[in-house]
Amino acid sequence: ASDVEQFFFKNDKELKLTVEKMFETNKSQARINHIRLLVGNKMKSETRSRRDIDAVYLVANPSQTNMLKPSIDVTVSAFASEVPVYVGSTGNINHSSSRGAGDLNKLHVSELPWLLKLRDTKLSPAKVTALWPKLKQSQLRLFAMGHDAYQLIEYLAQMELFPQYKLEGFSG
Repeated sequence: ASDVEQFFFKNDKELKLTVEKMFETNKSQARINHIRLLVGNKMKSETRSRRDIDAVYLVANPSQTNMLKPSIDVTVSAFASEVPVYVGSTGNINHSSSRGAGDLNKLHVSELPWLLKLRDTKLSPAKVTALWPKLKQSQLRLFAMGHDAYQLIEYLAQMELFPQYKLEGFSG
């Protein structure tokens, strides 16, 4: 197992450069430019990206995610395997908006299942939001986790005897 690498950007203008640095396409382009100086401009070349990246986890706001995801897709070489891109709740485009679904294409969202899809239960995110309209997303997550913890109480004995026992709750 290798170490996790972290890349940071200060503003939206640095996004493309950060992605190029992460995939080292900037180094590949520098090598191509150096060879072109030696042999001339008529040389055919293709910028190559790193192949040792297992996944990318974005910590960004929704507008940055909209810019980062396509930039990553374009930066990865055509001959290399597609790199899975994950995003947390801060970069999650509002799934209830009409434009959200297309933007999330091939993007893995690490979010509570209850917040991602409406469930056929008596208690849905919409009902909770109607009861407490000022509740923030972070508070909805805590509510879902607390609800699941409370529901587990009656199943603790079975879960102790049967370690494979599973329950589906709001948080997964």
